Amino acid sequence: MNLPLTVSLQVSRYLIFTFTAAHLLAIGAILPLMLSWPLRLAMIGLVLVSLVYFLGRQFRQPVVGLHLGAQGELEVDTKVGARETATILPQTTVLSRVIVLRLLANGRLLTLPLLRDATGENAHRQLSLWLKWRARLG
Repeated sequence: MNLPLTVSLQVSRYLIFTFTAAHLLAIGAILPLMLSWPLRLAMIGLVLVSLVYFLGRQFRQPVVGLHLGAQGELEVDTKVGARETATILPQTTVLSRVIVLRLLANGRLLTLPLLRDATGENAHRQLSLWLKWRARLG
């Protein structure tokens, strides 16, 4: 793997599809409940608010790129064009299909769920390897 490495991030269509399907399934589970209609509608409203919040958060993600350094350093590119140094938190999780990247950048806590379609197949594999290599460093 050639370092430094730049990984550009996009919105994951698979993550959006999965969360939308889960919210629709929740609405489908609320409809047949033996509750009054106003209570059911209130519950459906809460599920829809949750979906709108999630979608808004995904499309307003402040990070558009990652720069992985040869010495284990990480920098993030923001939507406003700034590059900030970030600290990888121990809660970062690397699985075969998803990476949940927990970062601290300029005092802000960032959680980035990265599926393969958000980074690209090759970049996802390289990011996974880099995070595992970095964990062994210390």
